[in-house]
Amino acid sequence: MKQALRVAFGFLMLWAAVLHAEVRIEITQGVDSARPIGVVPFQWAGPGAAPEDIGGIVGADLRNSGKFNPLDRSRLPQQPGTAQEVQPAAWSALGIDAVVVGQVTPNPDGSYSVAYQLVDTGGAPGTVLAQNTYKVNKQWLRYAGHTASDEVFEKLTGIKGAFRTRIAYVVQTNGGQFPYELRVSDYDGYNQFVVHRSPQPLMSPAWSPDGSKLAYVTFESGRSALVIQTLSNGAVRQVASFPRHNGAPAFSPDGSKLAFALSKTGSLNLYVMDIGSGQIRQVTDGRSNNTEPTWFPDSQNLAFTSDQAGRPQVYKVNVNGGAPQRITWEGSQNQDADVSSDGKFMVMVSSANELMIALPVMAIAACSSNKNASNDGSEGMLGAGTGMDANGSGNMSSEEQARLQMQQLQQNNIVYFDLDKYDIRSDFAAMLDAHANFLRSNPSYKVTVEGHADERGTPEYNISLGERRANAVKMYLQGKGVSADQISIVSYGKEKPAVLGHDEAAYSKNRRAVLVY
Repeated sequence: MKQALRVAFGFLMLWAAVLHAEVRIEITQGVDSARPIGVVPFQWAGPGAAPEDIGGIVGADLRNSGKFNPLDRSRLPQQPGTAQEVQPAAWSALGIDAVVVGQVTPNPDGSYSVAYQLVDTGGAPGTVLAQNTYKVNKQWLRYAGHTASDEVFEKLTGIKGAFRTRIAYVVQTNGGQFPYELRVSDYDGYNQFVVHRSPQPLMSPAWSPDGSKLAYVTFESGRSALVIQTLSNGAVRQVASFPRHNGAPAFSPDGSKLAFALSKTGSLNLYVMDIGSGQIRQVTDGRSNNTEPTWFPDSQNLAFTSDQAGRPQVYKVNVNGGAPQRITWEGSQNQDADVSSDGKFMVMVSSANELMIALPVMAIAACSSNKNASNDGSEGMLGAGTGMDANGSGNMSSEEQARLQMQQLQQNNIVYFDLDKYDIRSDFAAMLDAHANFLRSNPSYKVTVEGHADERGTPEYNISLGERRANAVKMYLQGKGVSADQISIVSYGKEKPAVLGHDEAAYSKNRRAVLVY
């Protein structure tokens, strides 16, 4: 079940230090001024300890919403097990006008009954405002707790709860054959499991509306491909594997369509696939990068990121035709938008300020930087046209000479870039000239140019930036006479950092294009 909290976690990328480390998400600020509420530990009717602390789950959910501030258990004036045992005056004296109580009972068939009651301790003391009972197996106890939280939240606020939300995210583990893992967990990080393991990067997971499928990007074939995986049986359907980048999947709210970005004709543009028929049609065109689509509730309009005005901004377009309209104007760049289920609000990554909040005030700082550290890229460089050392080539065949020269070129095969730039700096011209001379002289050799970005910015924006960097190198080589058939490009965005770190020293090493033979 994917609900509103998806917007907060759609771009979550976790670097796990331990293979099976659990994710824990807890809101620790912004709740002190929220509405106080009492959440009593649920009464356990079985032997030994309760298998789950359902009351603790409900309390944590309500606190994480930012709307409620549950009273600390050490300050509870009483610990009633049922609504009838609640003493309203004891709670109202502490400024609390609603209390959640509950019971967990083991059943003979091995299942559990989870019951809760929401009791008014203010306006109508003793009145049961909401109640329900769920019969679940042990592995669904936390889900029952989240369900109770949803119902309590909706009753007290009038807003549908989202505590049964699941999040999908990519973890890069410490190594091994399959270091990239696509995982799913409850919104609070519990009940984590692995959906897919891969030797190459995975990115941009997107839920189907019913929560039964995930669309995501995989690089397992050596280039990007879009797939849809059914969670219940693991079945994988390939959606797109065109040349260059295939990315940024987004299911329509009615589940009938999948929007995504392709760069098969040059720049990234948006496409929509009818999931039933598999038919794909293009939505945007032009030389700008158009990516990161997200649907409006009508399943007919998309918000998306485009750099057609220079820096990334959010635009809106109807998938059935019409010109895109820009909808963000504040901040130097806004991207990776997500529209609320009622279509009234939008969150995004923005350079306007450092807080993640709803439009019209922007969210989360991205890609602000100091000047790039210099790197002249000249050490160990083969001179343009020099080939290999004459003293070492006399007894080698031409094939052996070419192989040795290629190995030497691989020692100096990285082009570095300034922040948000993809133009080739003059200090890398001689190095690229050496590669161009080799490729012209050896037309049977092929090179793949990998484009990369630093960790700042959204995943799909960095994919487009990495692709432009790789393409800039390709265009340079072609300008030096290298055949286009000898050059392929792939962008990994920020998914394959050369250096781990969160400072300019690391960023400058990760903004790069790598020539791989």
